Amino acid sequence: MAPQVGLQLIGLTRSMTMTMTLTSYSDKDFAMMMKMHHQKGLEMAKKELAEGKSRQMTAMAPKIVDSQIQEFAEFDKWLALAAHE
Repeated sequence: MAPQVGLQLIGLTRSMTMTMTLTSYSDKDFAMMMKMHHQKGLEMAKKELAEGKSRQMTAMAPKIVDSQIQEFAEFDKWLALAAHE
């Protein structure tokens, strides 16, 4: 991994934890942090689709978009149900 990419990933992880206040409800914290993680994955895959040069990576990107959207929806569904508990 190129050093710059590694630093960007470290910054992404830090920004996720810095923008979210953790609660004592670890399941909710997990779901919320994973939503942020999947949002960033979705953004990165879309950037790859728009700017990528490698056929292998640009072929992988739509699969990642689909899976991130599906998992994002699963977290939303769980969070909506958990809000009523």
